[in-house]
Amino acid sequence: MHARGWGPARPSCLASLAVLACTSCYSTWDIAPTELQRLDGYRAPAAVRLRDRAGSDDQVRFDKDTVLRFSGEHHEPEQYRFAAIGPVYPQALVGVEARAGRPVTVDLTDVTTVTASRFSTGKTVALTVVVSTVATSAAIAITLAAVSKGLGGGGFGGFSEGAAIAGAPFPQPGSGGRPESRSPSWRLR
Repeated sequence: MHARGWGPARPSCLASLAVLACTSCYSTWDIAPTELQRLDGYRAPAAVRLRDRAGSDDQVRFDKDTVLRFSGEHHEPEQYRFAAIGPVYPQALVGVEARAGRPVTVDLTDVTTVTASRFSTGKTVALTVVVSTVATSAAIAITLAAVSKGLGGGGFGGFSEGAAIAGAPFPQPGSGGRPESRSPSWRLR
């Protein structure tokens, strides 16, 4: 049975919330192609600090979990995680992929944009907390609205017709909604 107003959409809404909460967030920086020279001789698990393209004091930590994306006007976008890099030439970057272990050569002649992305635990936790809070609040609001409607639709204080309030006698069938003068049999005397 579905809650009022949800119909068959309820399972898909809950599944969408679960997928959104399970997705992770990444921090991404633009790296100047000239910064790639700092990666010459890199070997995992070491880390190298790269500066972002904007020249801010924010340094990017590069390691085997960092994804480098290469793109340009005449360069098909490609991305890799590297276990080792070297040598880095002005025209090419030679390395070994971290997961597949295969050699990779990236032609840098047409590369105009290099981005570095790293998984962000803080952003992922924040997103999960926000999504969970919104989902819980929505579920509570829907439940309260359904309960209110089930109690007569007159708000949270309303009751459906014929309910006993504080020991008042129940209306008897055929009495036109008026309570019978005698007390119900269940009452203690």
